[in-house]
Amino acid sequence: MHVPARARFARFALFAASPLLAAAPAFAAAPAAPKLTAAQSAELKARAAEVRAHLNTGRRAVQAKDFAAGLRAFQAALALDPGSAAVLGELAWAAFQQGNMAEAEKQARHAAALTADPKTAGAVLYTLGRALEARGDKTAAAETYRRSLTLRANKTVEARLLALGVGGPSAPVPAACRFERFDGPLPADLCAAFVARGKYRVEDGTEGESPPASCDGVGAAPAAITVSGWQVRPFAFFAPSEYGGGYESLMLAVGGPGAWYTTPLASAWMPGMGGVDGHVLAYPPEARADAPAGPPQVLVRFESHRTDRDLGSNSMEYDGYWGLGIVSLAPEGPRWLGALVTKAESGVSQVLDDPDEPKVEPRSATREIGAAPAPGLDALQVIPKIGAPLLPPGRRVFGALPAPCAAELGFTSAGLQ
Repeated sequence: MHVPARARFARFALFAASPLLAAAPAFAAAPAAPKLTAAQSAELKARAAEVRAHLNTGRRAVQAKDFAAGLRAFQAALALDPGSAAVLGELAWAAFQQGNMAEAEKQARHAAALTADPKTAGAVLYTLGRALEARGDKTAAAETYRRSLTLRANKTVEARLLALGVGGPSAPVPAACRFERFDGPLPADLCAAFVARGKYRVEDGTEGESPPASCDGVGAAPAAITVSGWQVRPFAFFAPSEYGGGYESLMLAVGGPGAWYTTPLASAWMPGMGGVDGHVLAYPPEARADAPAGPPQVLVRFESHRTDRDLGSNSMEYDGYWGLGIVSLAPEGPRWLGALVTKAESGVSQVLDDPDEPKVEPRSATREIGAAPAPGLDALQVIPKIGAPLLPPGRRVFGALPAPCAAELGFTSAGLQ
């Protein structure tokens, strides 16, 4: 079901041109819990206790291999806290254990889209990988296991990935890193032209017939920049989801002689329920003036942020990252040279200040680097700025960047080392 613009929590936004390393608008520190009346607090407290009780019942049932009972308990918890990635993750694992791979894949994808917690995301991506592997899609399973490992180190996940034997120099370009080609000149209204095709792509590279996608409320795209005859600019659209709500999806468009191309940058899941929120931001692309000999290059900067309330743990978690991608405008068509995170923020706060609820110690962390292209080389010069370095300082060759494209940075901490 499409969510009208006025009902969404966030908006796609485009900022005026700014220097590559200029400070981006800061994402707020740990979001404060909303002020609640005594009656609201009591109702939320009772609901949180029910969620925990259903989770405990479901986990015991799954351990006893009574998967049907476990699924019923997790569904009851989900009805009380519909935006809980933790509950959806339990549902996905129980469905996998039961042998229902379609349901396991569906619930794991839903949980991964909702959570702002890297441990939860890593766990549900492992479940998703197992489901993909079970239905014979080894390439997609390997890609999912790699994403899980960018979020948390885990020997079980590493073993599954190695056993697949997928990867190396001959591995195909990830689906999310491909540029989709359309005939004709770059449209003046990119969103309308893209949506009119009746299909859409989001950050995980999936593509298919969609419910009616929309350009409503996503903001106007900036004027395209022109680089050696190529036109380059970001745009956004809203893609409804079968779960309700949908994705605010940020894309990059490149127009050349007789054709134009699109590739995903980032997307934000906005279900309109359960205390989950997200937004994506884009900056006008910049031509790289000091690129080495060869095709011209474009630098693309963007942001992605999300929050996630979990009644079971009495917590509100958030994360945000600032991405930098490099695109080559080769005669045969544009291609990604790589992408990295230049700044990452995360934190947690307590939802209910009640002695009977789990105590959550507020915390936040910021990590940031300066990343400027090395003159005349396909490399970046990395300078630590705040916190533990996101990348080792010094020169970083494009081919060795943490992610092959912008959309591969789409999970918490993805692309960080």
